[in-house]
Amino acid sequence: MINKKTFFLIVIFIILVALELFVFDSFKPKVKEQVTIEAGSEVTINDFLLDSCLKGDFVSDISALDLKKPGTYNIELKVSDRIFNSTLEIVDTIPPEATAVNLVSPIYREVEASEFVYNVTDATDITVEYIKKPDFTKTGVQQVELVLRDLCDNKKELSATIDIVNVRSSVQVEAGIVLNINAADFSLNDGVPLSFETDISTIDT
Repeated sequence: MINKKTFFLIVIFIILVALELFVFDSFKPKVKEQVTIEAGSEVTINDFLLDSCLKGDFVSDISALDLKKPGTYNIELKVSDRIFNSTLEIVDTIPPEATAVNLVSPIYREVEASEFVYNVTDATDITVEYIKKPDFTKTGVQQVELVLRDLCDNKKELSATIDIVNVRSSVQVEAGIVLNINAADFSLNDGVPLSFETDISTIDT
């Protein structure tokens, strides 16, 4: 039979074990040290929790963050009445996507590289540059090589063509007069037949 002293020691031992488990559970990590997302993605409190059964809230104002801008941000969270710190890293590893379009342009007109692309999609801002720039002083069809870059230097290369034609990029007429021009007024070569695609009768001078 267990005497009072032994029973008392057993009770003390159980209390100490329970207290140790409580302290361990209270102070063990409950959030991830770092969360990494792709630029443009959404982030929730569950992304930071180590245990899906836990509940928590953001202390930091997540809505104030630009989730499309790569960078590292300090995040405060409240879990089980305690404040934890974590890090949100926003990365951009996906290159831009776009569709190339072939152009027809008057001779001598400098065409921007961005005019050759549409349907551009990327989480961050992009730039479009020439790899192989056309010679805008020569008529005919030329191959154009382009590169799209986003803020993290992810790249997408595209090809297109430009047909440089021997026409004027603009024709001036006096305001207020009867519009009396024809397609030939735009020609730089009398031997090339031209016609209007635009209904110029609707133009108000």
